[in-house]
Amino acid sequence: FQHKPLHYGSNKYGWGFRRWKRPSQAHLNQSQIADANFDQYRLARQLSEYRFFRYVQNQLKRISESPDRLMNRHFETVCGELKSRRKVVKDAQAYLARIGGRCMDEGEYDKYSTPSRDGGIRKKYKWFRLAKEEIQKKGKFSQVHEEMRDHVTTVFKSQRSQSKQQALFEACPVRVGQYKINMGYFWDALRNKWASFHPNDNQYLRWGIQRGTPTSCKAYY
Repeated sequence: FQHKPLHYGSNKYGWGFRRWKRPSQAHLNQSQIADANFDQYRLARQLSEYRFFRYVQNQLKRISESPDRLMNRHFETVCGELKSRRKVVKDAQAYLARIGGRCMDEGEYDKYSTPSRDGGIRKKYKWFRLAKEEIQKKGKFSQVHEEMRDHVTTVFKSQRSQSKQQALFEACPVRVGQYKINMGYFWDALRNKWASFHPNDNQYLRWGIQRGTPTSCKAYY
């Protein structure tokens, strides 16, 4: 790392996340090094995963992130994940057609299934929601641009009007056949386990649009 954290002050022990062993210390256990810092382990035990990484980000950041910039970053992150998933599912459907729809073997399943990817997307949604709630608790949600504020609110609402869903889709367009997938809908699909991660399911089951009988092909994990 090339720069000091913003909040290190004059205390060298505040460098816990960035300190490296010198070559002469390579054979030593961390506890044998006089200026070793173990705060990150204590904090990891005490804080939730989201709050721990927010703490790390705050310690390492070079500039402060405005509420508007933070919400835009989370929105673009989730949007990018949905578009990447669309490509993976599309590739799986094309491959499935090439092999005549037979059950995929373990290697094929590993390449075209999305259980880890879907879990990661769900986590990014959760962090997005927690960041929104954090800004609201600080009374700074009004500092988010009105259009983005509207999108963020709509994503995590239980009920969404057609116009709000269309606005979400236009901000992050994901098409599956003739269907429009917006970020709010896919948040529901993940939470309610509508979306399938199995590569032998059709694209509509993969996105939770259809909720019929899934494939009987083996799921390897």
